[in-house]
Amino acid sequence: MSYVNSTALLPERSKLSVRLNDHVLAQVTLQPRSPEGTIDLNVPAKLLLNKYNDLELYATQNYTTECSDPTAPELWTNIELNDSYIEIEYALKVVPLRLSSVANLLFDPKMFGPNAVNMVLENQTPELLHLAAVAASGVALRFEYRPVQFSVSGELLKGTDNIVIGSTKFLSDVMGDRSIPAPPAHLAVLHMPGDREHALIYIGGESEDVMLKNAQAFATLSYPLPDAGYAHIKDIILPSVSQYQGKNMVLQNTSYTFKDLGLHSRTFRGINPGSSAMAFRLPADAMIKENENTVLSIHLVYSAGLRGDSALNMVLNGKFAGSIPLNDEKGSRYQGYTIQIPGSLLKSGYNTLSFDPVLSPLKSGECIYIQTENLIVTLYDDSEIKIPSVQHWIEMPSLGAFMKDGFPFTKWPDWRDTTVMLADRAAETAASALNLIAMISQKSGVQPFGINFTYEVDSKAGNDLIIIGPLHKVPENILQGSPLASALRNPWNGHLRDMSSRDMTVKKETDERNVRIGTKIVIEEGRLLVSEFESPFKSERSVLLVAANGGRSLMRGAIALWEPVVQSGFTHDMLLVDLEAADPRVYSQEAGEKYSIGEVRGVNKLNYFLHKYFRETIVVLIICIILLAWVVYALLKRHRQNRLGNE
Repeated sequence: MSYVNSTALLPERSKLSVRLNDHVLAQVTLQPRSPEGTIDLNVPAKLLLNKYNDLELYATQNYTTECSDPTAPELWTNIELNDSYIEIEYALKVVPLRLSSVANLLFDPKMFGPNAVNMVLENQTPELLHLAAVAASGVALRFEYRPVQFSVSGELLKGTDNIVIGSTKFLSDVMGDRSIPAPPAHLAVLHMPGDREHALIYIGGESEDVMLKNAQAFATLSYPLPDAGYAHIKDIILPSVSQYQGKNMVLQNTSYTFKDLGLHSRTFRGINPGSSAMAFRLPADAMIKENENTVLSIHLVYSAGLRGDSALNMVLNGKFAGSIPLNDEKGSRYQGYTIQIPGSLLKSGYNTLSFDPVLSPLKSGECIYIQTENLIVTLYDDSEIKIPSVQHWIEMPSLGAFMKDGFPFTKWPDWRDTTVMLADRAAETAASALNLIAMISQKSGVQPFGINFTYEVDSKAGNDLIIIGPLHKVPENILQGSPLASALRNPWNGHLRDMSSRDMTVKKETDERNVRIGTKIVIEEGRLLVSEFESPFKSERSVLLVAANGGRSLMRGAIALWEPVVQSGFTHDMLLVDLEAADPRVYSQEAGEKYSIGEVRGVNKLNYFLHKYFRETIVVLIICIILLAWVVYALLKRHRQNRLGNE
């Protein structure tokens, strides 16, 4: 670990200590004459727990032997995170032959290193691809927030976990060893042949209905998989799904306790008590009424002996939202303390509400004993938040909305109104689709039980469409409705299908005042193109095009979409991901025509246009005022002439 400390520190009274799970591992003196330092530690394995471990850094800093002001700007130590790291040597355990290990061992977000799963499919029919998408979402949801790399093949892949989907005969064929007995049920966990550290999960059946039940049982997190090697799934009843439902999603005009949103009761102590935050999600197309407030009903208690300037501050999405004074020297309790937060502070997608207490001792000053043990405030998790009314309207296309939770393809969170069209039957194309679907399912928190797959777009043209595959294999009727259509009509650009697979160029031209402006997007090896536009088959339906020049780049691009640096670049309606750089780079632009989804009514519609076209509105108002003044002036002038004429 590398660090830099202030040169104003007093070395005999300034220390930096490192603790792991409340055990002190080391402490060093912060030297003002050598402010840059490193700490090299060997951590005993016995201190590591089989859960999340807390690595904590404590700095004791003083600039005098007598009395140091704890808020003095000279007191600082900076940890150089880019030059600090942890090396852990580990080995995989033998996989227990229990289905319960799927949730608590195999697909655990605390796993080190890259997570990879190979989907072994008996064939790549739309029906089996549907089952593979359901199973992949179950894996991704169990990993919670960690990326997963999915591959697709017709055989087992060594050195990784494999999920086999197909008949019992297909399972025997891929295992190769006829001496290994087939599992007595169609949902089972086995060891990989010759590899007891990786699992072979079998999801099968002799009919599509049986396989579907097993895939749904595997993917459902609320269903506790049995502590046995296999399970007979006779039936499964899925809960009803409504629009705008999912992980951390809140509904309008509904109250939620803090505990419902993942914030548990917290006691803050001391001068630097830290903070707590909770996250909740609004639909990507949510349009908030600014004249309605988010209402907080707070339950808290604080101790006696706090100074009158103590407070509990609330910050919503980085903006100050309100404060509760903790100014009673005798201490107090608030039950149902109401805070009104303006609706304008809310936003579509994830919102973060943090609580930052400021606790000051009653008596303080230079060189006096400061009592800090009574600086205590507890925020209870039965406090509530109520979201105001929202309307559903959004200007499209919006790749940013897609990356929030898959909107509009997850407007029904089980993807029932979405069809995924694969441009070819290559394994890389199928794997790219599974990676995309699993990633979005992890964000929305709902399995894609209703998703459709096809190789022909006409059968489900009324749905929202996701088109995945090599660009030169994408149907022309899709390209004609996309921002790439100009490339197909450009005579000097050549026909898109006749272009080299290593140099596919899309050019867009405008002709304004005899000026020809060309913008060029080159799709070559190591590039991924993502574009969103209105469906050419039905209005207010969307198409997401994910394409590359071939299967290798498509697969690399689909895996790169798991990376936060790539996801943060999802803006506008078209982007190109450069996979050749050390870190993937994203280039985005506005390329297509705008359309909208939803309906804005009443005063909110007027508010929308006032805020979206603020400058234009001001210009129109000025013109209207000038015209009104001119009309009034003309009327007064005519009235004056008539009056003088009559006299």
